[in-house]
Amino acid sequence: MPDLAILDGFIGMEGEGPEDGTPVQLHATAASVNPVSLDAVMAKIMGFEPLDIGYLHHLDQWGVGVARLGEISVIGQPLEEMTPKFKPHSTYRDQLNWK
Repeated sequence: MPDLAILDGFIGMEGEGPEDGTPVQLHATAASVNPVSLDAVMAKIMGFEPLDIGYLHHLDQWGVGVARLGEISVIGQPLEEMTPKFKPHSTYRDQLNWK
C-alpha cells in the first residue's frame, strides 16, 4: 500500500468511461494515507455507495482499508455538499452482480 494517495478530481467522467464518457467539472482534490478510504469518499462524492463497489467492499472486509464512510474522518467541505450524482456506466447494474 502506498503511504499517501492523492486524487485529482478537477474533471471527472460519467457514463460510458473511460473511452466514451462525458467530462464533469468536479473541482475537487483529495488525499489520504488510506487509498481505500480515499476511493470510498470519492465514490460517495460521485453519488455511489462505496460498499456497493465490489473492490471497496472486499478490501474493507479483508481489513486492507476502510470503506465505511461512518469510520472515515473527512476534513474540508462536508460530503453532503459535494454530491453531483454522476451518471453511471450503462452496465452499472450488471456490475453489481458480484453481491
